Amino acid sequence: MTLDWSEIEDLGGKRGTPEALNARWTIANARKRLQDEGDLWAGKSWKPAALEPALKKAQRAWA
Repeated sequence: MTLDWSEIEDLGGKRGTPEALNARWTIANARKRLQDEGDLWAGKSWKPAALEPALKKAQRAWA
């Protein structure tokens, strides 16, 4: 689920378990959030990246 930076910064000042802090972002409410907030990543320019080099590097590191 995409988060706004203000939501991430808000977590920094909270106390509690990560599970409790993140409970507001669930699969159950993802559709409604997307409808209400829109896609926060829409319009971002991401360049495509191949996963194979990263997988090979991980395999070498964990071998």
